[in-house]
Amino acid sequence: MRRAAFASRLGAFTALPCVRTALARTAFSTAWSGSIVKYNVWGIGLTRTGTTSLNRALEMLGYQSVHYPTLSQLFHQPIEAATDEPVAVTYKYLDFLYPQSKFVLTEREEDDWIRSTAGHRQRHFNRHRAWSPTESPFNKPGADWIHSQVSVILGQGLLRDRTVERVFTQMALYETLEFDEHKFRSGSRRYHDDVTRYFAERPGALLRMRICEGEGWGRLCEFLEQPVPKAAFPSLNNTK
Repeated sequence: MRRAAFASRLGAFTALPCVRTALARTAFSTAWSGSIVKYNVWGIGLTRTGTTSLNRALEMLGYQSVHYPTLSQLFHQPIEAATDEPVAVTYKYLDFLYPQSKFVLTEREEDDWIRSTAGHRQRHFNRHRAWSPTESPFNKPGADWIHSQVSVILGQGLLRDRTVERVFTQMALYETLEFDEHKFRSGSRRYHDDVTRYFAERPGALLRMRICEGEGWGRLCEFLEQPVPKAAFPSLNNTK
């Protein structure tokens, strides 16, 4: 009777969503595919450093990778791999959740990165202003690309989560919602210094890549212990 009661309670416990997620995380972090170990992989590079290309490369290697996930996805769903700034601001938490993970820091020459990021922010603002209500107070000259969306998406599920994620990541990384060159440079340097410090005693857990400068399959596959695909390394979203 006691064993039956314990089994019943254990079944109810493992049926909880949070427990199922934790079990899935543990199972994947130690998963093997034939003779090839498959790690959780986190692309922790900042925007405009090749994160979209890295995400596609991980997909080509067999990962169910998510580019630009919401914080809700990262915190509450079992994920094999993900890339971009939401991952960058949560990588220490992901390191705790998924033991033995691998981390890929995509980097880019700073002046080149600043130019690309400034253009990226302006394109986002123009696109969101185009579909925001014309009477929105955020459609005024100088309004940043985050504020241009807020009035129309607050309270709308996934889009609300996306707004929260954008505000959180921008403030955590750059301490501003608008593009400010000085703050973006300072934030980038501060972030890279912290990554270096965090992995100082675990160099095997971190790969630094310069995808925008041509690095590709060789270093990535060696790091992940994966065979090199015959297809060319992807080059996506590479608008200057």
